[in-house]
Amino acid sequence: MRKFILPLFICLGICGGAYAQSISPSTLNAAGGSGLAGTQYIDWSAAEMALVSTDTGGTGIIVTQGVLQPAVVATGVQEQQLIFDYVQVYPNPASTVLNIKCNFPSSGKMTYQLIDVAGRLMTSHQQDVIAGVQLQQLSVAQLTPGEYMLQVSYQSNEQPSTTAVFKVQKLN
Repeated sequence: MRKFILPLFICLGICGGAYAQSISPSTLNAAGGSGLAGTQYIDWSAAEMALVSTDTGGTGIIVTQGVLQPAVVATGVQEQQLIFDYVQVYPNPASTVLNIKCNFPSSGKMTYQLIDVAGRLMTSHQQDVIAGVQLQQLSVAQLTPGEYMLQVSYQSNEQPSTTAVFKVQKLN
């Protein structure tokens, strides 16, 4: 009987085809699914494997660790540059002056606000900017030592508004 079972499994595996998990993009999960929620298509997973090694193997398939990997969908929306690409804030921590160095690609409006940890507006400034490097100096000498948030917004004439928040520290 044992001599009959092993060849039977081998024959079934070769003839019937042995299928494991297909990868198109998928992850190994204990449970999961997908479906429609209103007008949105969603995927969900539970108990995802802790470690899956990355392997392309020349096939263009990438298996990674982490959450569900969405399919890449091309759209007609242009990628917007982040304000962090254009603004530097230094020195941090500062004791007397905080420099805001901007290198915007086009003209527009820049606004900055300095806010304390309680949410109070300490100072605010708005000005027109031109393309290229500009330096703004913000006096912090009168401020109490502590943590502050510097919110910098840039509204280009060609692109939507973008905002960044920098955590700055005021020293004695």
